[in-house]
Amino acid sequence: MELGTNDGLYMHRYGSNIHNGAYYADKDYTNTISHYSAGRPIDIAGLESTYQSLSRMGDTAIADMVARSPLKSTGATRTLPRYFSIREVDFPDLFAGATMPTPVVPDSEAQTLLTELGTKNYWTSPVPEIVNTYRGDGPTTPYTGTAYRSRHVGDVYDTSPYPADNPPDIEPYVKREKPQFIVTSEWIRRMGRLIAYVAPQA
Repeated sequence: MELGTNDGLYMHRYGSNIHNGAYYADKDYTNTISHYSAGRPIDIAGLESTYQSLSRMGDTAIADMVARSPLKSTGATRTLPRYFSIREVDFPDLFAGATMPTPVVPDSEAQTLLTELGTKNYWTSPVPEIVNTYRGDGPTTPYTGTAYRSRHVGDVYDTSPYPADNPPDIEPYVKREKPQFIVTSEWIRRMGRLIAYVAPQA
C-alpha cells in the first residue's frame, strides 16, 4: 500500500533475465508477476461465522480454551498429533487434549493406491515444475517484449522453476507433458491416505 494515498501497489517486471530486466511497482493491477499473487481471496462468510461463534462463548468456555491453547505456555511438553502430516494441521488440532482425526479413505481409493504402487514399490507423479539447464549469464541486450512479464521464468538463461505444460509463449519454449518422478509431497500424501485407511484416528 502506498503511504499517503492508501492505494495498492502491484509488482511487475520487464526484460527476460536478471541481466537485462528488473522488478518495479505501480498502481496497475493487470499483468502482474505470476510467481507471487497480486491478490488473495478472503472468506468473508467464514470469518463472520467464526466471529459469531466466538462472540457467543461465555467466560468459562473462553478460560478453558485459553488454558488448552498451544499459545499458552506452561513449561510442560506437549506431544504433536499422532499422524502429523496426513493432512494439513489446523490450529484446533494443537489444543491440549485435542484429537486430530484422520480423513475417511474409501476401499476403492486404497485399492487404487496399491494398484499404482504395483510391484515396483514406489509411486511416480508428474513434477509440478521444471527448470532450464544452467548456461551461464544471460544476455544484457535489452528485451522489450512481454513474453516473460507474467511468467514464472524468463528466457532460457533463467533457471527459475516453471510448469512444463505452461511455459512462456515464445521460442524455443514448447508445451510438453510434465515428466514423471518420485515427488516427495505426493509420496507423503499417498502414504498418509493408506495410513488413514489401515489405522484411522477418530
